[in-house]
Amino acid sequence: MLMVTALLADGAPNGPPALFDTLFPFLAVGIPFIFFITMQSRKVARTQREMLNSVKKNDRVLINGFLVGQVIQVTQPSPSGGEPELQIKIDENANVKMRVLRSSVTRILASDDSAKDTKEGS
Repeated sequence: MLMVTALLADGAPNGPPALFDTLFPFLAVGIPFIFFITMQSRKVARTQREMLNSVKKNDRVLINGFLVGQVIQVTQPSPSGGEPELQIKIDENANVKMRVLRSSVTRILASDDSAKDTKEGS
């Protein structure tokens, strides 16, 4: 019995744990976490870019989350650089127009053509 106890005591590590043994749990959780976070952000950026590229004339858009208007003109950027601009009609009666960057569009609501088609069909 004394010999079994001595063997068990000698089998235990005497020094500090190895560096890999200490870092393995953090790596096992951290690497997949970072991978899934970056994949999600890439997906969101791709859908946002596709939405901005699909903006066309007569679309109703939401600008910066609070301003709704109708696109009346899409201006392409100059070859030297810049960003595409949109000319937005804010109010039909007062003929209020505004120029905004395409990247300020938060959401495409509906185009007037599709809204008319929906009303005619019902």
